[in-house]
Amino acid sequence: MANPDIYADKAKFKTTETSYKTASAELAKATTEYETAFEKVMELEDKIQG
Repeated sequence: MANPDIYADKAKFKTTETSYKTASAELAKATTEYETAFEKVMELEDKIQG
């Protein structure tokens, strides 16, 4: 979204903004899933070492 041409074209801006919001939501979901999986890995490592 750093390209100023995007802001000059309203339709392009809306499309880009929607894509950005979708990607942000997907990233948030993936981050949560990663953190859950990482916590499980850490728990399993503790059991193995433990």
